[in-house]
Amino acid sequence: MASSYPPFSGYDLYNGGGGTGLLSAVAQFSDTTDQALVANTPKVMSFNTVDYTAGGISLVAGTQLTVATAGTYRFDISLQMLNTGGG
Repeated sequence: MASSYPPFSGYDLYNGGGGTGLLSAVAQFSDTTDQALVANTPKVMSFNTVDYTAGGISLVAGTQLTVATAGTYRFDISLQMLNTGGG
């Protein structure tokens, strides 16, 4: 895929971000549905869209991320929340 997406495609995970090597694994997943939360109750995040994936990262059953190669991975998570209550 010859594209500038993802915007961090030149970032080197193996050298703390300071190198010039290409990523060996990168992915972005999202979900377009409302996921209701209950206060003080753990919630498994689910995804219904694979936006981008390369290097052996995959989404299984909408909630499990798997990687093909052993190693140390960094996960960056961004959430949007809406409070419809008064508190």
